[in-house]
Amino acid sequence: MNFLKYVGAELEESQNDYSDEFVKRLQKSVEKIKFDREMGRRYMLIEELMKEEYNAGKAEGKTEALGNAKAVLEDLLSEIAPISDNLKGRVSSIKELEDVMHLTIKAAKADSLDMFEKELEKMGY
Repeated sequence: MNFLKYVGAELEESQNDYSDEFVKRLQKSVEKIKFDREMGRRYMLIEELMKEEYNAGKAEGKTEALGNAKAVLEDLLSEIAPISDNLKGRVSSIKELEDVMHLTIKAAKADSLDMFEKELEKMGY
């Protein structure tokens, strides 16, 4: 009879003491399952938050690396000749780190800024 009362009980009432060993074991089992589900949900939430933080850090790192690479490129170009504001703006407009790296190699090999600017034009900058 206690079992039937337990099964038909509302959530709050289902946690009452029914003075029945079988019902107590059921209550413990249900509590454990709920706890495990809650822990699973928490782990999933933590995992999702960690992924978001990782991706944000990764994006921030890429942005920082791109900025640093552009600064190195500008320094390298300034060794060849003074850089115009127009050329600085074109270098600043580069969006991909790979492009900056490629252009840095070209700048290191360039004899003049004109040679470099031709390569910049080829790449669409």
